[in-house]
Amino acid sequence: MKPELQAYALGDRLQAGHRATVHHAVRTTDGRAILLKVLEPEHSRPQDLERLRKEYEVGRALAGLAVVEPLALSTFEGRPALEFEDFPGAPLEKLVGAPMPVGDFLRLAVRLAGVVADIHERGVIHKEIKPGNILFAPGSGELKVWNFSIAARSTRAQPPPRATRIIEGSLPYMSPEQTGWMNRSVDSRSDLYALGVTFYELLTGRLPFDARDPLEWVHCHVARTPPAPSALVPVLPGVLSDLVLKLLAKLAEERYQTARGLQHDLERCLSDWQARGTLVPFALGTHDVSDRFELPHKFYGREAELTELLRAFERAVERGTPELVLVSGYSGIGKSSLVRELHRPIVQERGFFIFGKFDQYRRDVPYSTFAQAFAELIEQILTESEASVAAWRELLRQALGASAQLIIDIIPHVELILGPQPAPPPLPPLEAQNRFHWVFRQFISVFARKEHPLALFLDDLQWLDSGSLKLLEDLVLHPQTRYLLLLGAYRDNEVGPSHPLALTLDNIRKSGALVHEIVLVPLTVEHLGQFIADALHCPPGSAAPLARLVHEKTAGNPFFAIQFLTTLHEEGLLEFDRGAARWRWDVAKIHAKGFTDNVVDLMVRKLKRLPPATQEVLKLAACVGNTTNLHTLAVISNQSGEQAARELSDAVWEGLVLQQGDVYTFLHDRVQQGAYALIEDERKKGVHLRIGRLLLASLDARSIEERIFDVVSQLNHGRALITDPAERDALARLDFLAGRKAKASIAYASARSFLAVAADLLPEDAWESRYDFAFPLFTERAECEYLGGAFEQAEALFDLLLARARTDFDKSTVYELRLKLCHVAGRYDEAVAMGLKALQFFGLDIPEDAAVLSEATRAEAEAVKVNLGGRRIADLADAAEATDPRVRAIIGLLSNVAPAAYIGSRPQIFPLIILKLVNHSLRFGHTYESCVGYSCYGFMLVSLYDDPRAAYEFSEMSIRLNQKLGDISRRGTVLHLHGDHINFWSHPISTDFPILERGFLACLDAGDLVFANFIAFEIVWQAIERGDAIDDVIRFSRSYAAFARDSRNEPVYQTIRLEQQFLACLKGQTRGNTSFEDDAFQEAPCLAKIAEAAFGCGIVFFHMMKLITAYLAGDDAKALHHADEAKRTLSAAMAMPMEATFYYFHALLLARIHPRRAEAEQREIARTLEGYNKKLAFWAQSCPENFLTKHALVSAEIARITGDELQAERRYEEAIRAARANGFVHWEGMANELAAAFYRERRFVTVTAAYLRDARDCYARWGAEAKVSQLEQRHAHLHEAPPLGPAAVFAARPEQFDLLSVVKASQTISGEMVREQLLRTLLRVVLEQGGARRALLVLSREGEFEVAAESAVDEEGAPGLLFSPAAQALAARVPASILQYAQRTREHVLLADAAADAERFSGDPYFAQARPRSVLCLPVRRQAEVVAFLYLENDLVPGSFTPERLLALELLAAQAAISLENALFLEREHAGRVEAETAGRRALLLGEATALISSTLDYVGVFEALTRLCARSFADWAIIDLNEGGTVVRLAGAHRDPRKEPLLRELAERYPARIGTATPVTSVLQCGAILHLPDLSDEQIRSYTLDEHHAALIHQIGTRSVLIVPLVARDTPLGALTFAAASPHWFGTADVELAVELGRRAALAIDNARLLAETQRALRLREEFLTVASHELRTPVTSLRLSVEGLLRAASAGRTVSAELLNRSLSRVLSRADRLEQLTGEILDVARIAQGRLELKRGEVELGALVRRVVERLEPELTAARCRVSFTCAAPVVGQWDAALLAQVVTHVLHNALKFGPGKPIEVFVGGEAGSARLVVRDHGIGIAPEQQGRIFERFERGVSKNYGGMGLGLYISRRIAESHGGSIQVQSVPGVGSTFTITLPCVWQPALTASLG
Repeated sequence: MKPELQAYALGDRLQAGHRATVHHAVRTTDGRAILLKVLEPEHSRPQDLERLRKEYEVGRALAGLAVVEPLALSTFEGRPALEFEDFPGAPLEKLVGAPMPVGDFLRLAVRLAGVVADIHERGVIHKEIKPGNILFAPGSGELKVWNFSIAARSTRAQPPPRATRIIEGSLPYMSPEQTGWMNRSVDSRSDLYALGVTFYELLTGRLPFDARDPLEWVHCHVARTPPAPSALVPVLPGVLSDLVLKLLAKLAEERYQTARGLQHDLERCLSDWQARGTLVPFALGTHDVSDRFELPHKFYGREAELTELLRAFERAVERGTPELVLVSGYSGIGKSSLVRELHRPIVQERGFFIFGKFDQYRRDVPYSTFAQAFAELIEQILTESEASVAAWRELLRQALGASAQLIIDIIPHVELILGPQPAPPPLPPLEAQNRFHWVFRQFISVFARKEHPLALFLDDLQWLDSGSLKLLEDLVLHPQTRYLLLLGAYRDNEVGPSHPLALTLDNIRKSGALVHEIVLVPLTVEHLGQFIADALHCPPGSAAPLARLVHEKTAGNPFFAIQFLTTLHEEGLLEFDRGAARWRWDVAKIHAKGFTDNVVDLMVRKLKRLPPATQEVLKLAACVGNTTNLHTLAVISNQSGEQAARELSDAVWEGLVLQQGDVYTFLHDRVQQGAYALIEDERKKGVHLRIGRLLLASLDARSIEERIFDVVSQLNHGRALITDPAERDALARLDFLAGRKAKASIAYASARSFLAVAADLLPEDAWESRYDFAFPLFTERAECEYLGGAFEQAEALFDLLLARARTDFDKSTVYELRLKLCHVAGRYDEAVAMGLKALQFFGLDIPEDAAVLSEATRAEAEAVKVNLGGRRIADLADAAEATDPRVRAIIGLLSNVAPAAYIGSRPQIFPLIILKLVNHSLRFGHTYESCVGYSCYGFMLVSLYDDPRAAYEFSEMSIRLNQKLGDISRRGTVLHLHGDHINFWSHPISTDFPILERGFLACLDAGDLVFANFIAFEIVWQAIERGDAIDDVIRFSRSYAAFARDSRNEPVYQTIRLEQQFLACLKGQTRGNTSFEDDAFQEAPCLAKIAEAAFGCGIVFFHMMKLITAYLAGDDAKALHHADEAKRTLSAAMAMPMEATFYYFHALLLARIHPRRAEAEQREIARTLEGYNKKLAFWAQSCPENFLTKHALVSAEIARITGDELQAERRYEEAIRAARANGFVHWEGMANELAAAFYRERRFVTVTAAYLRDARDCYARWGAEAKVSQLEQRHAHLHEAPPLGPAAVFAARPEQFDLLSVVKASQTISGEMVREQLLRTLLRVVLEQGGARRALLVLSREGEFEVAAESAVDEEGAPGLLFSPAAQALAARVPASILQYAQRTREHVLLADAAADAERFSGDPYFAQARPRSVLCLPVRRQAEVVAFLYLENDLVPGSFTPERLLALELLAAQAAISLENALFLEREHAGRVEAETAGRRALLLGEATALISSTLDYVGVFEALTRLCARSFADWAIIDLNEGGTVVRLAGAHRDPRKEPLLRELAERYPARIGTATPVTSVLQCGAILHLPDLSDEQIRSYTLDEHHAALIHQIGTRSVLIVPLVARDTPLGALTFAAASPHWFGTADVELAVELGRRAALAIDNARLLAETQRALRLREEFLTVASHELRTPVTSLRLSVEGLLRAASAGRTVSAELLNRSLSRVLSRADRLEQLTGEILDVARIAQGRLELKRGEVELGALVRRVVERLEPELTAARCRVSFTCAAPVVGQWDAALLAQVVTHVLHNALKFGPGKPIEVFVGGEAGSARLVVRDHGIGIAPEQQGRIFERFERGVSKNYGGMGLGLYISRRIAESHGGSIQVQSVPGVGSTFTITLPCVWQPALTASLG
């Protein structure tokens, strides 16, 4: 770059851009006028400098054309600059506005087309043609093109269709292919499109499209058609309008092909215009024949295949289900090009199309193709606005959660959006794989959505790695995948039946996924002929001979045909005849040339024609892969990036390599193979080794880990050549690192490969010399071999590890690993054996003998109490963690062996294992695994030790400990144990559901599909236990069944199917009252699958459900059989709700058969019933809500069979009441049925009938239709009569008809229990029975009316809408006067014809507006109180409501009142249940918030997370504002909807809260009180906002409910915490209390953080002061010591000291002593001030005289500093002051002036006014920075650096002295100019103002 030897005189600015500015300038060295383009340092990037160089180089290559010629690269004021020749024109954009006259336009357009043609013929594509880049001189008509900063060189060969990777250019002028959203490469025709936009703008005065954001611009160019210019400017000639539209064609093939052809047509237009003044239509483009060899990008012979692809995409968009489309065929057949054709239609749907290519040389790099594909997508996102990126960031955070690092590990670009993420916790292999697949699906779901579907194209599937194959299979088969089209291409000749891809595709097809295959065949001669004819612009007949020749050589392979034609052109056998304007070829000459028919040989031949240096770089690139970047190429070729780019330019020019920015891609696999074939076989290993070494040397430690796969894949290829032991050892460690990273990404095959290489590189004595490396290496390898299915190799490695392990600890590690792997494989007994062996190494034995085992279990249980040591269970969560590795290993082993023992054949050892785990945790500290141990111990306390209270405490503590440890891997497990084994024993079963739902989601987060599936079948059973309606449970179960099926957990899926069929049986939809079978389900195969998996839970569930159905059906024999089977397997349901249900049903069954049994058996039954009832009694005492019904009913049955009738009566009633109170409708039905049987035996007929009716009603409400039918068959009086047929004759009197209608209506109304449905039904019945056309129910509440529901006959049904109780809304719907009258009189109001005579109500405006005819208002009474009104009207006929009908309507109203009260009661009960669940969620929220707040004192980051938590769980959005010294600062904010986050930011930036304004936040900040706005009206919003936009923002973010709590700490208001919701009345009383508590804890956190900051600052100041003080004190002491030592040396030497020297030395001693006295005095003054002991000795002082004395005393120092003092005092100023202290103030201020302004004058002014004195000291020194001026009067603070000395006390002391006098000191200063200090003092002493200094 040319150095800046000359300066420039800048003139006018010609153009200003964001990154560069262009000025007219004059070079001062030679006076030449130039244009100077200068980069702006604030905005320019490194690539802008590169573009400047490129602009210079391209411009020099275009010398002689009408372009603004670049002169030199230079600098201006240190900024890169580029000189251009001066040109007198201005940018053409200044002429854009009104439509340009046609003649002027044509003259300009002809010249411009000619210039563009010249540029293209020099091989340059401008890429940014627009009016701003065209300089035009109107006077001369001359124009020039410039700004070639993003120009590109066109290639000789035509590149294949490919979307651009980097979108560059001006959006309004960008061609469709330039947007990167089309499967088209950019060529010279892109400039013609931009020229079309420019012409359009000049002719019409506007752009062809109007858009608001980049995405919309792209959509316009790709998908929208502009209006014709002639439609906007009617006077424009049609041919000129058509010419512009031709330039704007979406497809480049449909535009002009050359600028010369365009120029020809424009010249003809200009000629016509000049000759005739008009344009005659003519055929456009007749002379538009290109002399460049350009092959068309159209498809030939692929129309059907393309249509099939398009249909697949449409299906994916419409249905949302994923689909896999496979395109197969030989290499070069056109698979990739065909699939890429989808790019454009996907863009039109605003979808994403991404592409990744598997590489045959990089198959050991896991998921590299997915990384490649998504990297492009992430790069697209990074080009969007900050608001858009923030929205994506939030979507990714929500989708990925704590597992984001898993995605970053394989797609590092994601970190650019999310930032650094914590490493997820390690999981066992199966859970790790589940988690990875789940996280990847979550990641894809961010991009694959209905609003923007995703097409993912994976090319060359024949080379895919096993990890990618599994991921592909998961994406296709998993139902969570939505709006995703997976496209794959592979070479079918390289994929045989045993290829992993073929096997996986078979599995996918068998699973029923949508898979479509498209097989591409070679092109026919006819298709090739059409292709060649279009390429050479000749008729197909002329091209036929050449087409036959090409087909003969290439067999119709498109890629080969293109390369063959390109070779013919390059070798001059296919050339353009300019004279004839056509292409010519000679078939005979081509035959004679002897071209090969092997495409790789052809590629090698082409490559060998390149320069040797280019060939070398291409060889290296081929070793790296299909695609690489310039930096990597520079490293591996050991040269600079510029040199590597130059050497590649020939390959790019030939079209063999495609360049997109710094990324280079081989044109085709065959080109890469050809380049690789250039390397001799014997040299290939050495080349790879050299590449690997260079790559490794170029990377730092972090980069090595990021690019580990790239490095080791190269080094491994050449490892045979490595002989140095150190290098072999280093490579082994790199392979070990790569293997572990691949394993973490679930790519086990790749991991095995890397680890095997690492093991191979070890020396023979590795187990002796490198044991610490060999042992973990072989351990990892053994695990990966096992997980990869190589079981024999894994077992051999395990044996090797056990033989080589040096310590018992290492041996136990091997056994534990084998245990885990056996558990994954379902080999539970083998897993237990491995675990027990490992425990033996630590001295732990699990007895085999049952008696010894029982005793050991008892002893361990006793030890738990001892080891608790008096601690509260809750306090265990705060106990220390275990630190001893042996203890941690033991706890880990116990936790791993426990589930295998429980599930397998040794459940008897499970309690002992858990007890040992608990005792080790209690004695030595806990680990992550202790949480599961505590929870398991909890359910043992329930099931084995009958202590549900302690069980609940242990479980709650376990959950808290798990959260404290941050262990997500086991969170789902402990929540599962809590919700399904512990909580319901002491809390209502309804509270289990939030726990289990949280547990299910936690399992998904951790990839723990095993426990997620456990929860799935258990939560369905709990819904049955809770008494939910059967239809509701069936619907509820479907999602969990789908989850079990999709996660391939067959036993759990079959168990849920059993539950569904059990419910179907109860509904009577199976083949019998005790059968679960129907046409779609068979019991035997289902049970076989459960038994095959040894799934004990499924077995016991089956027998329990059979027991229940048999009992309800009355089949006692079958019930007894299943009861015995259930009892035998009941341990599998330990501590589940089913355990209690078993005892309940078995007891009822035994009680029923008791009378029919022999006496001995009756006694046995009685003993069993007594034991069962004791259990039920204990549980009922622990949790009456869940178990009182069961205990009471069993007690009633026992009383029945023992003859205690009174006790039986009481217990039956108790059971019924308890069941009804707790919502157990099924148990209520059973209790009623058994009570009926009891009373039937006693012949109480009426009572029996009543109980039977209630039983039938309960079963009906439950939905057990089979049971209802059974009761109706057995008891005829329960059977309802069939309805009367429609054809039957009906006869009745009117009153009978009225009575019939009332009965029917009452039955209908009384059957509704849900309030909304009741209101809808009531109004429908009233309309039907009352003869009204409109009906309203108006509630009366404390004298106020509220419309509860409204319906009309002209609407479909009764919507039951709620309306506002406001007076205006009410008055518009009903006459208020009638309601008020009816309320006061409690009588009905009947108007026969309100339109004619409204009687006393005629003044009500409602009648004039609505004009009703018949009106009736009927009070609805309940227990003599009017609770509502039925208002009926008919607007068509008078007299609709007769007095005779009133009785019927009043009866109807009475029934409505009863039903309404019942509905309200149910609402309250439901609300109570919901409130209990909500309370649990609030507690969880408070716990999570507290954990967040207490996690760190960096409250800024914490409160960002806190607002997100609140926005997710508590409100729609939340913000935190702080009051920082009177300024409101927004600390954090978050919205539930990430898309509205930008609105929150805009609200904070445009309308910040300010103290003193009337806004809710500021009012809370000022008054410190809670503000709750439950229903924010539009008027309120307008009153709080500044303008309409402000109000619109409030509406858009969703603001109807607002709750603001103050943040107060130590009685000091700190800020406000705001919650808002889009729904009114969102926050209840409990929510307000929760918000207050959140605010209190948040305030405490802020206060603690600030106290810490203040403390740290004080400590820093103290340290700083001590450092400065020691320095300041040492300085005079050192000077004093030197003076005295000099005198002493003279005295000891006997030298006579001259009087002058002695005087000088003693003066210096005295001066230093004075300085010491001053410093110590300042320190003492500060101490006195701090203690409030600074005493004032007031007296009459004349301020002017005092100042003079101080100036005189300082005269020596002022003289030494060369400071002249000018003093002004017009008159004496006298006051009551302390003269000594004031002198100290003046001294400090003057010292400051001379210290910071040596050699500068000092001005002092003394004056007085209005009882005050003013002392002003002005210096002309260095001044004080504005940010320092507020602090210089504080202790230890200084206005400048430490170089000026001083302790920072003088001005502090001066301020405190001035304040002690009731005055002040202030400063005004300008840096570099000086400072002015002003001291103001009252002349008269005012004790009230100066009472205290401290």
